[in-house]
Amino acid sequence: MVTRAIAFAVCVCFAVLFSAGDCCTSTVKKAIVVPKPKLIGCFKDEVLNRDFTEYGGLRINRMDAEQCQKLCTPLATTYMGIQGDECWCGNSFGKHGQGTERDCGQVCSGSMDEHCGGENFNSVYEVSPE
Repeated sequence: MVTRAIAFAVCVCFAVLFSAGDCCTSTVKKAIVVPKPKLIGCFKDEVLNRDFTEYGGLRINRMDAEQCQKLCTPLATTYMGIQGDECWCGNSFGKHGQGTERDCGQVCSGSMDEHCGGENFNSVYEVSPE
């Protein structure tokens, strides 16, 4: 799980007749937990007929599931596919069929613990809502 901390300034002011001063008295931090994307499997892709409809972006030497999720979340898509250092986003996948674990055996450049597809194969994840 990824935890993001967001600081909120909490100010309490008491108005005193003819007196005003700095009324900010404390800061409160609230943690928001964003779950990691869920791996669905390996699926074939074709360069001239992409499996995903949206190109999320490129993260050379730092792509992993978390990076791709950050790219796909603003596009409001349900699924994401990682192919090397490329991230693809969409609401459906699988039109070219499923691949094997070996087809998606490329280790992610941003995480040695994850696989990021392979040549013409996407490691497909479900995008976790923020």
